[in-house]
Amino acid sequence: MRKFILTFCLFLSATAMLVAQGWRDGEMEISVKISSQETAMKIAKLGLPGDYSNGAVVLYVTPAEMQKVALITDEITILKKDMNAWAESMKGSREAYHSYAEIIALADSLVEHFPDICQKTVFGMSIQNRQLAALKISDNVAVDETEAEVMFDGGIHGDEIGAAENVIRFARDLCLGYGVDDEITNLIDNREIWLYLMVNPDGRENMSRYNAAGVDINRDWPFMWNGEGSSSGPASQPESKALRNCAYNNQFVIHTTYHSGTEYISCPWSYRSSQPTDLPGILHLAGVYADESGYANIEYGQGNTGMYPINGSSKDFNYGALGSVSWSMEISYDKQPPASQLMSFYLKNKPSMVAMIEYSGYGIEGLITDETTGEPVQAAIFIEDYYPCFNDPVVGDYHKYLLPGTYSLVVKANGYDDAFVDNIVINDLESTEVNVAMSPAENHKYIAKYPASQIPDNNNYDEGLVPAIIGAPDNVNYSVGKSGWIVFDMQDEIYNMEGDEITIYEGDETQEGYSLFAGASIDGPWVSLGEGEGTTSFDLSAGNVVKARFFKLMDDGDGNANTNDAGFDFDAAQNIAMESDVYLLIDGFTISDEAGNNNGVPEPGETLVLNVNVRNNGILTAYDVQGLLECYNPEVTITEPAALFGDIDAGTTGNQTFEVVLSEQILNGTPVMMTLSLESDGGMYTSVVNISFTAGEITEDFETGDFSLLPWSFEGNSSWNITTPGAGSDYCAESGTITDNQTTSMVITANVLADGYISFDMKVSSESGYDYLQFYIDNALTDQWSGNSNWTEMAYNVTAGVHTFKWTYMKDGYVSSGADKGWIDNITFPSVSFDESGSITGIVTDAESGALIEDVAITALHQSMYYFTTAETDESGVYGMMDIPAGDYEICFEKEGYVTFCDIVTVTAGETLEFDVALQYGVGIEDFDNVSSVSAIPNPVNNGSVTLNLGQSPDSDVLVTMTDSNGQQVLSRTVSNPGSTIILESSFIEGLPQGIYLINVVASNKLYISKIIKM
Repeated sequence: MRKFILTFCLFLSATAMLVAQGWRDGEMEISVKISSQETAMKIAKLGLPGDYSNGAVVLYVTPAEMQKVALITDEITILKKDMNAWAESMKGSREAYHSYAEIIALADSLVEHFPDICQKTVFGMSIQNRQLAALKISDNVAVDETEAEVMFDGGIHGDEIGAAENVIRFARDLCLGYGVDDEITNLIDNREIWLYLMVNPDGRENMSRYNAAGVDINRDWPFMWNGEGSSSGPASQPESKALRNCAYNNQFVIHTTYHSGTEYISCPWSYRSSQPTDLPGILHLAGVYADESGYANIEYGQGNTGMYPINGSSKDFNYGALGSVSWSMEISYDKQPPASQLMSFYLKNKPSMVAMIEYSGYGIEGLITDETTGEPVQAAIFIEDYYPCFNDPVVGDYHKYLLPGTYSLVVKANGYDDAFVDNIVINDLESTEVNVAMSPAENHKYIAKYPASQIPDNNNYDEGLVPAIIGAPDNVNYSVGKSGWIVFDMQDEIYNMEGDEITIYEGDETQEGYSLFAGASIDGPWVSLGEGEGTTSFDLSAGNVVKARFFKLMDDGDGNANTNDAGFDFDAAQNIAMESDVYLLIDGFTISDEAGNNNGVPEPGETLVLNVNVRNNGILTAYDVQGLLECYNPEVTITEPAALFGDIDAGTTGNQTFEVVLSEQILNGTPVMMTLSLESDGGMYTSVVNISFTAGEITEDFETGDFSLLPWSFEGNSSWNITTPGAGSDYCAESGTITDNQTTSMVITANVLADGYISFDMKVSSESGYDYLQFYIDNALTDQWSGNSNWTEMAYNVTAGVHTFKWTYMKDGYVSSGADKGWIDNITFPSVSFDESGSITGIVTDAESGALIEDVAITALHQSMYYFTTAETDESGVYGMMDIPAGDYEICFEKEGYVTFCDIVTVTAGETLEFDVALQYGVGIEDFDNVSSVSAIPNPVNNGSVTLNLGQSPDSDVLVTMTDSNGQQVLSRTVSNPGSTIILESSFIEGLPQGIYLINVVASNKLYISKIIKM
């Protein structure tokens, strides 16, 4: 069965193009002599993959990239003319190296023969289905103990094959040495040692620097990511995700990643030249590594200045996001040293590896616990002005290497007051134990971690103090950079409740703009919660988000990029969700058209099965949950609108299906907007939630041979064109012809009437990694593609509201490659209106006193499109319905204790209607012990009778009243012993003018409410 999925999800894009052997077509290895600082900076700015070695840079370049280098310097030596041919030749000449299969087999053998101290974890699979695995070596290996953790990984660049050799050989020696070598035995008994076997196994097997998608994994890490090395997004590859997840969910004091191509210990930062605050301690440990090693005089220092600047490196992530002492250890000048030298290079590093395990336990350590229960408390530990480390949330222990001296620390934890400890004395080659008992604090729920970020072009004018966002607002902030963004982790899921759930705090008095997104995981997909300016609170309902732990804040792009405090000054984010006994909402739904043509698209004339999940985000069980599904569109019929969801426990979901029939007359692209009225506990809890989808599709396939179908516009240095062939059709859109440092864009603005997705086919032929086909939503880069690809379908979630969609082809300042074009076809829009929009605003007051009325629920129903929108008055009685399709609306104002008021208004394109309302105080639902919604069938109605389904038989006579949109009563009738249904005769219905009518049925102290539309 094919299903049309409409839920909180994003269709993930496959932006990377697989390459057969790992190297790009025509790629070569060259050496470029660095004769001046100016040459070094120009080379670095190209962002080419490579390594620094002996006063030169070894680069991997295509012929087009070679031209760029030649424009900077002629001091170029070609080392390997064809990397693909070289890689093929190497496959049969490295017998002494372990293959991928041999490394995995050896690791499995260690686990089999040393099960008490050796355990293997597979964190994922590579693109070509190879294990991304690590060994943990420790006594009581299956138990998470209060011991310092240390990590060694190798092979992030697949052609640097000596790196992974270091790791697997060390794993073998540790296991064999346990119980035999006193030093090894002591370390295994008192540390947790992790050895990540091969970061990039596909690259190793293909003898390629890159993974199977042609991405440099050491440019793909999410901290200070910048799109280098063909990385399409932060942690875009399964290989970087796997090691990222391993590091993120552990607490490594020291993390060493092995490389080759030079001999150097490359420490943070790599992305910027300024020194990290922890640098003295990091360099001291690097000195220990160097002194303990077998190298005669190996150098160490910052990667940015000692080697070359890069973004998206593993060392910067491990230090910047997690607080580990992290570096890249370059073990040999030759990336593939002769087999006879393998053991020599391993033995040079083995003493240093043992030393790092030892030193990981020096400095400071302790437990973070609850002062009352003694249970572990997850926390961030700040020592002086160093980057924070994080404790183990399971057992509560933390460890950080410190030089001898006297220190102060601050512990920040969600649900607890900050804790302060001063005058901590650290001695050389010892660990000082400092346990901290935390005092509980209500509503103290803030950011716990920050796994991803980008400051475009890094902005060295600002200190980039990312840890400032952890904990409560304190006017110490992190400036995210012009058009920069940051992903943050709130530690616990924030659940959609009544009102706002999260507040973003601005760190200074300047009110700056930004957008906030909620993610289903650490990598998204990201759903917009709206825009903010300065300190702003947000409601998860704005994006139909049920729950979220990870959020993404993006600067609005205003202001100067290269200055101190550029971008939004982010101080803190707070979880402000208030618990409810019961809170019901939609947790996704699916639509099946199996009874129709079964193509996964709900189309005119089809009978659909709507499967709805209702979640209880409250803290108590919702008993006897009932739902009533209604649609105002007369071309949509709900066969059985009432359904029983049953009891729904806190934090769980209930499920029901509805049969929905679309008439043959409903137009393609029409929004099908429905309301699901929910009640539980005999009417003690009620709510109304919205469900919407699009009947058929609105598609731009360019088969008109021009751009006349929709209101397209063009930007940049050239307009787009229509060309042939398309993606399985005659025509498609082709980017305009441009040259260096130019752009060409195809743009359309639409009013998205209901949450949905936009999809399209794309194709690109460009200089890989430099010239891009890009897709923007509201001028925010959503995705981009480079190199050469065949037609590929992409899809992205879009929320309701006015959005601008833009496809741009852009070129950098050098070289052309391929056709130098991008192509787009078969754009499928969500339910949209391309007509100009208008707005409604106004103030709602009490008709008697003139007092402003807060929390008035307002619904506006378009009289021909059957599109509806909702709003609510604020504390000043003000409401607004902005950017809605022009036309006639039936607008209704409802508030407990007041008579509902409805009227017909006209929204004019490009104008704002001021519509103030004074509500009459009257009988409200709070005057009844039990209130519930009832179905009216049919609804809307033209002629014929209407049946009100009460669901149960009242135990007394009932009073039926009906009022029109002006509040005038048109019916008052007592019905004796009505049973479970009441029929309004056709003769009465036919006599009613067109409009919307509110029906009240009063039985004893129970009120039944319904609304009908007379056509």
